[in-house]
Amino acid sequence: MVPVSILDVHEDGRYVVELACANCEAASLTVHDDASLEALDTELDRGLLMIQEALDTLVLADELERIDRFAAALHADLILPEDF
Repeated sequence: MVPVSILDVHEDGRYVVELACANCEAASLTVHDDASLEALDTELDRGLLMIQEALDTLVLADELERIDRFAAALHADLILPEDF
């Protein structure tokens, strides 16, 4: 669940927040104080970092695979000067 918007602010400093699930599209309204919003923000940052690290790993694996294929093609004399 990720925050979509803050819908209302209570006099005691609590917030009515709309949360939504990006996978199943479920939504809910919840009440949070500053500390719980900060914790939610921290968890969102942590989740984003995990996604970025996974993407970086996939990009690196893809690049290494392309390098290996290119090296194998060079070794097998399958790449000619005309290819460039």
